[in-house]
Amino acid sequence: MYNINQERTITGKIKCENCGAEIKWHYIIRAKEFGIYLNSYPTDTVSASKLNKDDDIDNIYFVRCRNCDKKNYFQYTEL
Repeated sequence: MYNINQERTITGKIKCENCGAEIKWHYIIRAKEFGIYLNSYPTDTVSASKLNKDDDIDNIYFVRCRNCDKKNYFQYTEL
């Protein structure tokens, strides 16, 4: 059978650079092996995308504002 690996999720809030709206975001860090996506998220959060998906060390992400549709780039580092 398949291994179902636990994903890790990071979440946060940023302000839109264009209109100042608060953006709640989440990003799912999937396991490297085969896995099944099991989680769901509230509709008030947007899904962040990683700028460079091939580089695990790179920590630059972006989200699109729901108000003005501007891409907002940000850096995330875990404490």
